Amino acid sequence: MISPRAATAAKPPETAAPALDSILAQKLFPKHSVLQVRQVAEALSVTKQHIINLIEEGHIRAVDVSGGGIDRKKTPRRNYRIPASEYDAFIKKRHH
Repeated sequence: MISPRAATAAKPPETAAPALDSILAQKLFPKHSVLQVRQVAEALSVTKQHIINLIEEGHIRAVDVSGGGIDRKKTPRRNYRIPASEYDAFIKKRHH
């Protein structure tokens, strides 16, 4: 029979999550109030498409700056900008 103490000692060490303040926008993106999808994807180590999916599913609020203008056809490709405050809100929600 394994004692409770031995069972606890046999557990593999858990990977510590980074400190919250080290992954917030102010630390990662100083002087940026708006972030590109690429920047957020790199910060979270995910693909740009994953961030776009999160935006389109309503998990991250963003502004669609695709444009189109008066004389141009609206492109089906979306081009988003994420306010730094919305990035932080997403990170804080995910961290809890």
